[in-house]
Amino acid sequence: MTQKSSIRVDIVIFGGGIAGLWTLHTLLQRGYNAILLETNELGSGQTIKSQGIIHGGLKYALTGSLNASSQALQDMPKYWEQCLQGRGAVDLSTTKILSDHQYMWSINKLTGGAASLFASSAMRSQVQTVDTEQYPLAIKYSDIHSKLYKLSELVLNVPSLIRSLSAPVIKNCIKIDATDNYVFDLDDSGNIKQAHVHIAQKKVSIQAQQFIFTAGTGNAHLINSLNSKNCMQRRPLQMVLLKSANLPPLFGHCIGLSATPRITITTHIAKDHVPVWYLGGKLAEDGAKQNAEQVLKQAQQEIKTIFPKLELGDAQWESFFVDRAEEQQADGSKPQSCTLQAQNNYITAWPTKLALAPVLAEQIANALREAKILPNPNITPLSHSFPAPELAQPIWDKLL
Repeated sequence: MTQKSSIRVDIVIFGGGIAGLWTLHTLLQRGYNAILLETNELGSGQTIKSQGIIHGGLKYALTGSLNASSQALQDMPKYWEQCLQGRGAVDLSTTKILSDHQYMWSINKLTGGAASLFASSAMRSQVQTVDTEQYPLAIKYSDIHSKLYKLSELVLNVPSLIRSLSAPVIKNCIKIDATDNYVFDLDDSGNIKQAHVHIAQKKVSIQAQQFIFTAGTGNAHLINSLNSKNCMQRRPLQMVLLKSANLPPLFGHCIGLSATPRITITTHIAKDHVPVWYLGGKLAEDGAKQNAEQVLKQAQQEIKTIFPKLELGDAQWESFFVDRAEEQQADGSKPQSCTLQAQNNYITAWPTKLALAPVLAEQIANALREAKILPNPNITPLSHSFPAPELAQPIWDKLL
C-alpha cells in the first residue's frame, strides 16, 4: 500500500449495498476486473434496514389488478429460490430464510377487487387461503375479519444475505475513508479520467473504463462531485421496532382500504434472543411526516387495534428514518422497477426494491456490453490487499 498510490481496473463500483454487491458478482463472473468501494459497512444503508422480503408483487395488487410494479416483481421469488438453493447466478445457499411465505389479512372486510384477484386461477400458484384451524398463533391474536391468505413470498435474514454476498468477493471490496474529498478528474467530454479517494488515510488514484454508482442516497453526493444534474429522489419512511418476549413469529401484511398494506410485519430475533417485530407499510409511510413520539403512538394504537388479544406489558418501542433513494420521477412516485442512467463513462443505478437487485445487475452488465466496454486482458488483478469493509449489524441490535 505504501509503495502504490494508484489502481487500474476495468470497473469501479461505488456503494456496497445489495445492488453494488450483486453487480460486483455479475461483472466478475463476466471476466471484468472490478472492485467495489464502500465508506461504511457493507449493507449499512437501505439494505440492512430492509425487512428482507423478496416481493413477488402481490402487495401491489391490492387495487384488484396487477400493475407494472407487480409485473416487474412477479418472477423474483423463483429466481431467488434458485440462488438460495445454490443453483442460481449467485450462490446464496448460506443465507438464512426466515420464512418461505407471508400472510395477508384484514381486520375489516377485504375489498372486492383484491379478494377476487387473490381467488382467481391466475393467482392460485402464489396465493392460498388458510383454514381457520391452521391459523398461526399471531393471527389468533388478531381481530381478523377476512379470509387469511398465504403468499408465496420469501423473507430473508438480511445480515446473513450480506454475509453470503460479500464472502466470495470480499477481496474486491475496499474500505475507503469516509470523507467528502471524492475528486473526479474529467476530460473535456465529461468522462471520468480517474477518481481520487483515501484508503487508510492515504490518497489513492483509480483509473477504470467505467464507474458505477450504486450508493443509494450516497449517489447524490457522487453526482454532485461530477457537477452533474441531480437525477435522484428520496421517499422517506419512519420504520418502527417492537420488542417483547410475548411476540409470536409473524410475516405478513394487514391490509386496509389503501393500495399500501396498513402494516407490514416481519419477525427477527435480537442478540439477547428476544423477538422483534419490524413494522413497515402505510404506518411507516405516514410516519415520514411525523416525529418519533407521534409515529410510536400510532404504532401502539395500530398493534392494539389489530391484535387486541396480544399482551405487551414488557414492550420496547423504537423508530428510525429510512431514505429510499430512487431515480427521480416527475410526480415523485415510486419507480415501477429498478432504474439506471448511463452518462459518459459512468452509470448511476437504483434497485428500487431489494428483490430487484439481480435484475439491476443484469441491466448494468448489458449496458456495458452495448457500450462495447469489454474486459481488458492487459489489466491484472490487484496484487496486494486493501482493507475490507466490515459487515452491517442488525438495526434492532443497535437501537433496542
